[in-house]
Amino acid sequence: MERRVLSDATAYAQAGFDALMIQNVGDLPVAERVGPETVAWMTALGRALRSAIDLPLGVCVLKNDGTAALAIAQAVGADFIRVKVWVGAMVGAEGLVQGCAREVLRYRRYIGAEQIAIWADVHDRTGVPLAPMPLEQAAREAISFGKADGLVITGADEDETIAWIARVKRVLPNTPVVAGGGAQPSNLGRILAHADGVIVATAAKVEGVLLNPVDPTAARGLVAAARAARGTLA
Repeated sequence: MERRVLSDATAYAQAGFDALMIQNVGDLPVAERVGPETVAWMTALGRALRSAIDLPLGVCVLKNDGTAALAIAQAVGADFIRVKVWVGAMVGAEGLVQGCAREVLRYRRYIGAEQIAIWADVHDRTGVPLAPMPLEQAAREAISFGKADGLVITGADEDETIAWIARVKRVLPNTPVVAGGGAQPSNLGRILAHADGVIVATAAKVEGVLLNPVDPTAARGLVAAARAARGTLA
């Protein structure tokens, strides 16, 4: 497993990605909270990755274990975590998942990890809000109540993602907002016209399959498209 993680991370770094994130994608069906074995494995892999690759590193523990993600991030020297349900409540295949902002913020202070940024999803696309709440209100709550450092927005498809990001940026123009998925070389220009960044996984994998290894050619193609959209060469 360590060889696979380092191989993928090296491919991303050589392609020119700006940051990396470890996530327990293969733990299906996902749990709202994980066991100590997941924390132990992700910490070991994160330390190996951190020693080998000099890029900003994030941690996401599915489904919504922000405290575990913080503990791992603190142990490995990571820079940020991603939490899928930060405020409010969402209903998905696993049932009800409630926001964890208060719990995670208190834990971050407790372990002295306030240098670790929190990126919070708004209306995570793998579920639906328990009660109707406008996207703009949910985004404001994630920042004002939840004190998130940045937001992750992902709609059901490319058009919805772009529309949602544009709506959030109108009400929170100074908040970093990234697209949480769905990026392809063909649509990166459209997405980056509104978003401050993009989280990429599937489009960089062999045959476009999430659990496959990184395809270096696909990864380089994504970086080239992003740089073209930004008008940069490096």
